Amino acid sequence: MIGKQKVIVENKRKVKYTFELKRQVTIVQGESGSGKTTLYNMIRNFSENGIQSGVKITSQKDCIVLYDKKLWQAQLQSIKDSIVFIDEGSTFVTSKEFAHEVKLSSNYYVIFSRDPLHSLPYSVEEIYRIKTEGLKHSFENYYFSVKHRFSNIENSINSFDTIIIEDSDSGFVFYEKFYKDTEIKCESSYGNGNIFSLLKKYITDKTQKKILVIADGAAFGSEMNRVLKLQKENSEKIEIILPESFEWLILKSGLVSKVDLKEILSRTSEYVDSEKFETWEQYFTDLLQQITLGDKLKQYSKSNLKEFYINLTNAKKIVKEIGLS
Repeated sequence: MIGKQKVIVENKRKVKYTFELKRQVTIVQGESGSGKTTLYNMIRNFSENGIQSGVKITSQKDCIVLYDKKLWQAQLQSIKDSIVFIDEGSTFVTSKEFAHEVKLSSNYYVIFSRDPLHSLPYSVEEIYRIKTEGLKHSFENYYFSVKHRFSNIENSINSFDTIIIEDSDSGFVFYEKFYKDTEIKCESSYGNGNIFSLLKKYITDKTQKKILVIADGAAFGSEMNRVLKLQKENSEKIEIILPESFEWLILKSGLVSKVDLKEILSRTSEYVDSEKFETWEQYFTDLLQQITLGDKLKQYSKSNLKEFYINLTNAKKIVKEIGLS
């Protein structure tokens, strides 16, 4: 599936939900009574009873509920190019089997869950709560609305002792070389899942002034809750920056060019095929590779970063995109 999907769900009692989906996986959080179950039940009622349910759904794609806890896999394999809603308490959403099916499918998914789903890569920007104004309901971002960063960097980069970089390939190589002549230590966490344990280690070190985390926001959703909680408890020591991805920073920096690049970056959801790309990070990597293919100076590879991106003049253009100086 490609593109934003606007969905309106309403019933005869004038209860109305309006929301827009931009990526393959959308997570809806919130305490009991926040409206999650009401929305799910309205969609399920329509799926089972059609117009006789008293529910009306306005959407370009079919809205389907996945509810059979034993036969979910067979049910899901028969669903194509649809918006799939999954209720809270469906334990199969934490399984590797479910993540595999999502990766291969052409569907968008709306999952109601208060618990992080570590098997799925989903964006911090696609975690929502339900906002209620009378009988009207909508989705609002659970954490923040800023496009590419979470924290405001105070003063300068020199206030940090350590930078934890989620990337272990080109992104880590870039930051390590950029700060090699400073006293800042760069360390790779080798994946999102290890950032939390690294932070816990560093905050107990009384010699540490401050730690900066740089991770790909496009796939950081499952880690956001515990890392953010730790950051709030240690706000004097931890800052977090979540660009879409390292490749996204390069594309934004102006170091590479494509006729419609500005349009792609401003309306990314209209270009990403969720059946081909599990996350926007994968899409941006593929896009950067295609743009620079055959260019001996700029050809991008995650495993072998060209000197072009590391030289000081160009590197400054990249870090400028997330406010580092």
